[in-house]
Amino acid sequence: MNNIIRYKQVIICIFFAMVAFLLFYRLDMRTFQLWDEARLAVNSAYMLIDKNYYYTIYQNTPDFWNTKPHLLILFQVLSMKIFGFSEGSIRLPSAIAAFLNCVLIYYWIKQENYPFLYGCLAIFVFLSTSFLRYHGARAGDYESLLILWELSYCYAFFKYMQSQQQQFLWYGFILLTLAVLTKGIAGLLFIPGIVIFVFFKRKMEFFLKSKSFYFGMLIFILCIIGYYWLHEILTPGYLENVYNNEIAGRYFKVIEGHNQSWWFYFDSFSLTNFYFLPILLGNIVYLLSDRKILYQNLFLQYIVTLCLTFFLIISFSKTKIGWYAYPIYPFIGIFIAVLSNELSKFFDDAWRNRWIKFIILWMIIAYIASVVTMLASTLEEPNITSFLKNNLKYDIPHDYKIIVDNDAQYTPFLDFYREKYLAETHCHLKKSTFNQLNNGDWVIMRNDQANKIDFSIHVELYTKDKNFGVYRMKVR
Repeated sequence: MNNIIRYKQVIICIFFAMVAFLLFYRLDMRTFQLWDEARLAVNSAYMLIDKNYYYTIYQNTPDFWNTKPHLLILFQVLSMKIFGFSEGSIRLPSAIAAFLNCVLIYYWIKQENYPFLYGCLAIFVFLSTSFLRYHGARAGDYESLLILWELSYCYAFFKYMQSQQQQFLWYGFILLTLAVLTKGIAGLLFIPGIVIFVFFKRKMEFFLKSKSFYFGMLIFILCIIGYYWLHEILTPGYLENVYNNEIAGRYFKVIEGHNQSWWFYFDSFSLTNFYFLPILLGNIVYLLSDRKILYQNLFLQYIVTLCLTFFLIISFSKTKIGWYAYPIYPFIGIFIAVLSNELSKFFDDAWRNRWIKFIILWMIIAYIASVVTMLASTLEEPNITSFLKNNLKYDIPHDYKIIVDNDAQYTPFLDFYREKYLAETHCHLKKSTFNQLNNGDWVIMRNDQANKIDFSIHVELYTKDKNFGVYRMKVR
């Protein structure tokens, strides 16, 4: 173990390089997932093209299906301006936010005087979850950026309680504002836990006697009310849709078929979704058997309070979706790291070395499993969007018709590529049905569809793969 301490800086650099590989490798290899990621990508594409930075639009109208504030969209637009119109540009802000989350987790644990190994452990716990696979670290969705602001304001408020330094109070309110501007009311879900902790630890006077608390609260309220008020002025009806989508329509009733039992989020901690489940269970048993550890550790009390209140809030919501639990994962990582360190103190030197070796071995296994999961997520499924991404030629532009069953069907995954093609070639990709085809049309369709229609295939086959092809139609 002495060698580990001796080469600590080198090990830390290697560790964060391994984290970066998990988060950034081949971000642009897979086309967008249906629903949220594709929808946000289209919002970003419209904003980039139209240069309307005040609100999001979809199909040339204000987007009232996705009523979240658009801070993430602005970051995605900036990313596309710098790195180009691509999947990787849309996902890059989430990957950067996930990396910064890891840095903050490590820094926070270091600030609390725990060995660096346990900072690494907390990070691996955080990443060795479904957060790495879908709707999280490597996706163009809200969760990764939301977690960054939530973790940061929880850190800032805790540091203020420890030190009473006013700058941490200001940081807390600024970060809380950014959290709400990222995903609306979801950015507030750790506030009840903070309030409960402050009340029971009798630290309320630290806040109520500080002028910075009232000024910070005022700035937070003005920024949030100002954003929503301006949005309502620009797009009348926005506030009503926010209430229906994010409050009454999501917390108090089931929407979009997401009807799950109260125990739904416990499934997030199955071994297939949470590789450190055995260590978590062992630590909980240890904590229950020696509760004085909790009584004597203010940091651990804070983390437990945040976890329990957040978990209860999302569990009582009528609409339950797997990624709603993602913000709790970094705190679970910190919880495991702190308790693992406390547990090691009860061992003699020989058993402490065995315990550390066990943790390192488990981290290696979890990392390998995470790499396999990450690589699997980069594999492209054969579909129309992957064909457009990999085969459509931008240097020989045409107006194309894409064959769909219904030209009014919801296809945000297609819409992004349609906007990209228009922006780069000034030609169109139009959704069309068989009945809307004309002589001479350039058509993109499945190869089996091409054999069933009342048109012949032009002899000049433009490009074709196993499943899809581009054809020029000619009446028989």
